[in-house]
Amino acid sequence: MHTVFTGKGTETPDGYSFQVSFLGHEIACHISSEALQDIDPDNRFNPREQQFRDNQQHVLTLVEKAIVAAASIPSAVRIP
Repeated sequence: MHTVFTGKGTETPDGYSFQVSFLGHEIACHISSEALQDIDPDNRFNPREQQFRDNQQHVLTLVEKAIVAAASIPSAVRIP
């Protein structure tokens, strides 16, 4: 796994915003409250930061998959 939580994060009204390092690049990320609750329904009444920290490895795995998927999509289609 190439994605590392930088330690920078904050609760937002609708979830949790955080920063990761991926192959030397810092990337801002956000996970919604609903997504945190879907990952760990038993933890849904805890503060969002606690939900994130309790499931950090799972969240980082999802983030890495999203980054890799986004990187494989051509940003522009060139027509000759």
